[in-house]
Amino acid sequence: MWTHVLMNKSHFTAVVCQILLAASVLVLPTTPTYAETRGKILLAQAPDDSGTEAAQPEKTGQKKKAKNKNKNKQKEKTQKEKNQGKGQNAKGKNAQPAVLDPQTEKKKDKKNKKDRKKKETAPGQENAKPATPVSPFSPPPKKSANEPKIEPKDTFKKTKGKKTDGPATPPQTFSRPSRDVIKKTYIVPPKNKKKVDDIKKTRKESVAEGGKVRLIEESDKRVIVRSQNSFIIHHDESERFRRVSRNAKTVRRSDGGYETVLVRDGGVRVYNIVDRRGHLLYRYRRDRFGREVILIDNRPYYRRWGVSGKDLVIGLAVGAAIVALAPPVIAIARDKYIVDYGRASDYDLYEALTAPPVERIDRAYALDEIRYSESLRQRMRRVDLDTLTFDFGSWDIDPSQYRNLERIADNINRALENNPDEVFLIEGHTDAVGTEEDNLSLSDRRAQTVAEILTSEFGVPPENLVTQGYGEQYLKVPTERAERANRRIAIRRITPLMANDSRDYE
Repeated sequence: MWTHVLMNKSHFTAVVCQILLAASVLVLPTTPTYAETRGKILLAQAPDDSGTEAAQPEKTGQKKKAKNKNKNKQKEKTQKEKNQGKGQNAKGKNAQPAVLDPQTEKKKDKKNKKDRKKKETAPGQENAKPATPVSPFSPPPKKSANEPKIEPKDTFKKTKGKKTDGPATPPQTFSRPSRDVIKKTYIVPPKNKKKVDDIKKTRKESVAEGGKVRLIEESDKRVIVRSQNSFIIHHDESERFRRVSRNAKTVRRSDGGYETVLVRDGGVRVYNIVDRRGHLLYRYRRDRFGREVILIDNRPYYRRWGVSGKDLVIGLAVGAAIVALAPPVIAIARDKYIVDYGRASDYDLYEALTAPPVERIDRAYALDEIRYSESLRQRMRRVDLDTLTFDFGSWDIDPSQYRNLERIADNINRALENNPDEVFLIEGHTDAVGTEEDNLSLSDRRAQTVAEILTSEFGVPPENLVTQGYGEQYLKVPTERAERANRRIAIRRITPLMANDSRDYE
């Protein structure tokens, strides 16, 4: 019996458990969990848009940010109050100064130092060691022996006007100095009291080539060379530079020649190199950036003929420098080809001083070839200065006549503004009265006098001028009598004819 009762109890217990399990499945889904209940409570306590208390963030990062933000606001508020107190004290108000704790001051100083180090540290180098401060009284650090040398970026190699390295915007061409700068640099040469009769007393004559060549040497290194029926004259190209410049310096070179240097304001230097007898070898200009521009170069010409020193004079006498060309065909009006200064306008003068050759030039020529070849010079137009007068046997010009050179000087300066490397030949001519030697010497000295006045009075740079005397060889009016039209100074541009680089001779 007890066995039956126990079986009934176990069965009853199982049935009750099944009923309770079914009831729990039906009731539990509708019962809120602890998390849901807590969330509902927080939402009920959360303020609306105008509330004063914000809900706490669930994530740890958000809690820290909010906490730091509150601290920063509190610090800013405290700092404003301190500043207001300081400002009031500065203005003389009765506000009490803020008393700061020494410990707070130390912490503040440490924080400021850390902030400065962070700013000075480059991006990506926060962990780098700070540089050791250098005392202004400590010696400069020693350079390593293997450390490469760094050239400054504002230097130029000495090339013919070409920039190799330097500033982004250096001057591309030589800037011609103003007239005032030229007049400050150069002086009016002293007047010459001598006349051609005085020069005759100092002449020395000699012969060469078995008597075929006759040399007449004057006291100022002028040499007249007579070969058969032709006359030419040489002069020292550095003499004019020394006469017009206060600071011209001449030094002797190792090859026996001489180098004359002119220094102008702005760091410009002009170099004139001649051989031992004064014949021009080359002339160049160096600007303040160290760039060099060769204006005249006769060296390849001399090397071609293998002449130097005294042999140079003899070589030229026998025709080494004379170029035989047919006379050019002139296709322009006569008053455009040969401009008479007294009747010409400024436009006519400027046009003649900047015009190209009247015929095509086959090659570039040396300066001496241009000087001693009339057919070559005829390729360029010329201006005849027929308004100048000289006393008989003299090469000085009275100051009252300086104004007669003003217009020609202005137009030369205009041409140099467009091209500072232009070269102009100043020719001296006389009439047929007197001996050929005297007229040749007189005309050469008169051409030099005009060049000196153009520089000292009107600011024409001396390196842009060359001079040559021709005496009575090229008469404008063919007569043996005294003729004023034959006593003239002529000026012509010779830049298109002239070589200023060794490659021009090839």
